[in-house]
Amino acid sequence: GRGAGITFPKTQGEHAMKYNKEAASAKQGAKILETAGRLFLEYGYHETSIRQIARELDISPGLIGYYFPTKRDLAVALLSRQLKRFAQLDSQYVPADDPVLRSAVLIKLEITVLNSPVFKKFYLGALKEDVILTVIRASGQDIYRAISEKYHLNYPDSRFAMNDLLASSIERTLVLYADDIQLERSIADEVFLINMRLIYGSEDFLLEKCRESELITARILCDHPEILKDWL
Repeated sequence: GRGAGITFPKTQGEHAMKYNKEAASAKQGAKILETAGRLFLEYGYHETSIRQIARELDISPGLIGYYFPTKRDLAVALLSRQLKRFAQLDSQYVPADDPVLRSAVLIKLEITVLNSPVFKKFYLGALKEDVILTVIRASGQDIYRAISEKYHLNYPDSRFAMNDLLASSIERTLVLYADDIQLERSIADEVFLINMRLIYGSEDFLLEKCRESELITARILCDHPEILKDWL
């Protein structure tokens, strides 16, 4: 037929229409995420359903599925954003040439915030379903690589992946069964020490990093109290 094989350039109106559709789509996705986050904090991970989120937004569950196929995907998106913000704060308060301390602060910041009253109901459910592990494994291993480079360890990435798995398993166990376990130190310090002993550092060196991380984390929480009140 006429015009077959000919591609006409898009008009300014068509470009505007595409931009508006993409903006509306992004706005809807953000709204779903915001509502899911609020309900997760109020009711917990297990007790919040896709239908409940859809009812709050007055949309169909199928529309939520278009943006987030499962409830787990919603939780992963929220936690990924949260951990990314923690990492940004970590890099602002800890010198780049001290990756071991960066690791200690990041672990302490994550566990302190998520195990606080506002987040705890969600956090316990996310731990039980290994959502935390999913997020940590996908978040990258830049700090591990920096430690390996600084101390000439030459560890492969597979070693770091194993450490993430171990650290997440320890965190899960210590948080979920805290009442049954007597700890000498905080959960965050125990997770850091067990994890880092397999990578680098003497006991005295690592304990000093625990003490330094306590002060830095307290400073971050003092400067940014909003991180204990809601999703970032």
